[in-house]
Amino acid sequence: MSQPIHVFISYAHKDEAFKDELMIHLKPLERGGIIDVWQDREIDAGDTWNAEIQEALLKARVILFLVSSDFMASDFIHREEMKRAIEKHKQDKVSIVPVWIRPSANSYSELDQFQSLPKDRKPVSKWDDRDEAWVNVVQALRRLFDKLNNPNPSTTPVNTDPAPNVSPIVQNTAPSLDKSKIRDMIVKGKLKDALQTVLDYAENNNLDTSNELTLLLGRLNDLERQERLGLQSYSELQIGRNNVVNALLGILGEL
Repeated sequence: MSQPIHVFISYAHKDEAFKDELMIHLKPLERGGIIDVWQDREIDAGDTWNAEIQEALLKARVILFLVSSDFMASDFIHREEMKRAIEKHKQDKVSIVPVWIRPSANSYSELDQFQSLPKDRKPVSKWDDRDEAWVNVVQALRRLFDKLNNPNPSTTPVNTDPAPNVSPIVQNTAPSLDKSKIRDMIVKGKLKDALQTVLDYAENNNLDTSNELTLLLGRLNDLERQERLGLQSYSELQIGRNNVVNALLGILGEL
């Protein structure tokens, strides 16, 4: 298995909520060993913060800039993180991806040369459903990660023959999904656990439904946040959860 791709996230601290949302959507890739994400909250008390940032930048193969007006206004980002990132890119040592999260009247000219996300450079804050915006971002990043892990897929031989002296039945050892267990979890109110179990299964088997399941998990997290803050009534929250349950059961029926 290839080593995880080191990903560095640069952002203005006023945009920390957006960074946290992105981290949630990247978590399945991190848990699967595809990436290793670093952001400045990884700095422990007592560490020399500037040295830690420079070391993380040095290791990074992908740098995500979360672009907003506060990001543009940060002298430190421009002077330290942006400058070093551009230097590494000129040496072909890093991929730079600007992710627009809030509108800004200005842009660093250095960023204009890179393909931006989400689609059409529409800031995440302007999407009707922010989870859909993040799914759009993470799908594009997944393609980049796959490309970095396998830069020449056409030259990699694929052996479709079974290994000698091994029964085909023995080779197919991927565990099946216990659907009755998932339904039981839903009935017992463990909806998040049920979603995560199905998502893990989909990712381990490279199923297309993993993106839809990630979106559902994000919606459930948002419902829980709204419940904590008292932003919706009990009936509205129940409708939202029921929609997630119905979507999950629909996916489950197709697996």
